[in-house]
Amino acid sequence: MRRILLFAVIFTWVVAGADVASAQGRCLRGVSKNFCTATLKDGQWPPKPCAGTHCSIWDGVNSVLTIPLTSGGAPCDEAANLASTVKVSPLQGRIRRNPALRSEGFLEGTFILLSGNNQVGSGSFNSTVGVGTHRVVQCHGATCGKECEKCYDVQQVGTSWRIGTEGFFQGEVSAGPFKGCLIRWSFQGTYTAPAQPGTAEPMPPGSGWNLCGTIDGVLDCPCG
Repeated sequence: MRRILLFAVIFTWVVAGADVASAQGRCLRGVSKNFCTATLKDGQWPPKPCAGTHCSIWDGVNSVLTIPLTSGGAPCDEAANLASTVKVSPLQGRIRRNPALRSEGFLEGTFILLSGNNQVGSGSFNSTVGVGTHRVVQCHGATCGKECEKCYDVQQVGTSWRIGTEGFFQGEVSAGPFKGCLIRWSFQGTYTAPAQPGTAEPMPPGSGWNLCGTIDGVLDCPCG
């Protein structure tokens, strides 16, 4: 009987706790960051062709993407003091080397969120490279104005290549004023990659690609 009563009390506490958590709900906070000095470098990016087909890729592992952050300002950034840097490491991916869609591919990895030298969050990072999604869609006469992209977002400019990228950060804040908040951020930007001398293709990411762009999204936080 005592055990039954004890279990009943514990069950009541658990249910009450769940009800309180449910009643507290969640709160969304806007996040808007800029970055203009991000770098993708290091790692191993050997070329790997497919036998018998016109297909060749850079197959990369162990790279590092470092993104110093600045606030995008009010009203969109409600977490200006959240962090100073996002670091994706290790980063891996595959980048196409052959035409007609040279430099299309993907990059992915795990990231940590830093405030100064202190880790305040972590999660996963996924992105596409060389593709543009902000383009005209043929319904209801939709347009995208002067900022319209093409499905292939790669171009050679002088001695470098400009390669568009888009992606998503998903994780959780583990320390600081936003501890317990879930990270749900999209990002977009443009890599600037040096061209290989004497060829019509960029150097692989491990040689050092610069990145400029933006991060926007929300923190999904416990209320209170």
